[in-house]
Amino acid sequence: MAVFRYNSNHWPTNQGEEEIHFTLPPSKSLLIRRIFIQTAQFIRDPSIPTDDFNTRDSWVRTGGDDIESAISLASMIRKTSSDPQVWEAGEAGTVMRFGLALLVFAGKTGILQGRGRAHARPIGGLVEALRQLGARIEYLEKEGYPPLQLKASTMHGGLVTLPSGISSQFASAILLAGLCKDTTLELTWGPSLLPSRPYLDMTVAMLRQVGCRIETGPFGVRMDTRWGMKVATPVEGDWSAAAFWILRQAALPLAPALNLSPLTEHSLQGDALLYRWLPWLEPAWNASFTTTKAGNKNTLRLPNRPSQADGHAEASPAQNAQELPPMMEWDIQGDRWTCRAGAVPDLVPALAVWAVLRGLKLEIQEIGHLVHKESNRLEAITQNLQSVGIECHILTKETHGDLADVEAGDTVLQILPTQPWVDHLQSSVPQRLLEFRSYQDHRIVMAMSMLALPGWDLTFDDAGVVAKSYPLFWEHWKILGYEWTS
Repeated sequence: MAVFRYNSNHWPTNQGEEEIHFTLPPSKSLLIRRIFIQTAQFIRDPSIPTDDFNTRDSWVRTGGDDIESAISLASMIRKTSSDPQVWEAGEAGTVMRFGLALLVFAGKTGILQGRGRAHARPIGGLVEALRQLGARIEYLEKEGYPPLQLKASTMHGGLVTLPSGISSQFASAILLAGLCKDTTLELTWGPSLLPSRPYLDMTVAMLRQVGCRIETGPFGVRMDTRWGMKVATPVEGDWSAAAFWILRQAALPLAPALNLSPLTEHSLQGDALLYRWLPWLEPAWNASFTTTKAGNKNTLRLPNRPSQADGHAEASPAQNAQELPPMMEWDIQGDRWTCRAGAVPDLVPALAVWAVLRGLKLEIQEIGHLVHKESNRLEAITQNLQSVGIECHILTKETHGDLADVEAGDTVLQILPTQPWVDHLQSSVPQRLLEFRSYQDHRIVMAMSMLALPGWDLTFDDAGVVAKSYPLFWEHWKILGYEWTS
């Protein structure tokens, strides 16, 4: 059995004063949107200058399997003069949804299918919306889920009414695909707000950067694509990937300092919200952006705290946080923290493990849609943490009516450690082996790896799943002194 362990009995931050630098993978959300924007532009006008994907190797090497799936599908759409029998979206739900919308707007035919859990992620709301615009789509297996049969469609603009609570990714897919036609699209939804709205805001911002005229409101968006023919802007590093390093370094240090690049403070990525949370989550810590020799302020420096050199976290930050201005996504009542994470679902695994490292009782709300990620992410987090003795619960208003400030239909994840992680390990895990399941979910493996400590071995049933978004993840851990051994 391969185990993941630190190759010294000393705490990592005692090993000299060298600062560690990691180049993060490109933002999957930004890069996949860029790929589909440029493909839509190519369909509309092949003469417009766009990426020819000659940089594919470097994008895939650092960005992972989902980026490869997006590039493969986009390349097939660009190069194919006659439609193939099958369009492949891989395991990426984003590629499946964006690809479906683009294929029907482009008038393509054939079967759209994926692999693994891609066929378990609902797509019915997007299919119904596209049908309102002229799409001819049929389900080949289960109603509301891929694989799908695409028939020749003549798409038009106009008004689309989206079901209440629909994924913001569905709205993004329609807007991105609409770019390949000279048209106007108007999307409306309600009465509830869109989950994960920052991802739609990212789409809108990128479409504006290529020239589209877009108006937005809380329950709708209107886009005029007749102006959208500029070249897409560059892509930055992935804040979702950065979150694991940021929250681990904040709670228990991995190095005298970690430097993460390329990141931008005022990013289009919703998960960049974490940087604005840090003074509140970790008031005694001073993560900051630094300027490179070339004058680029795109490196986030994560320092160590001298008092943490023995691996023990400082006392709970709750008292200091209560003295700061309120943060709309967070509340503290006594020794319990509450986070409303509906807008930033990809931060949930890292936040849950951060609470364990710190020994903080945390309730994460507005995250019911996490059951439709690469895994049932709530179940995966809960089962893994329970396996190492951490009390966790998945609650709903329907099953626990006494949940305060929780709306009907919402799902809540409770993380209830009784002490900081180092103390918990020393008192409750004498076997010094932590066994975790991957659930075939890259973010679950990256989150559980945050629990690595010198003297305790970790093992996963499939550690390689991190290649989906962060192929160099274990190489970066190796720089910190950890490695896989047989």
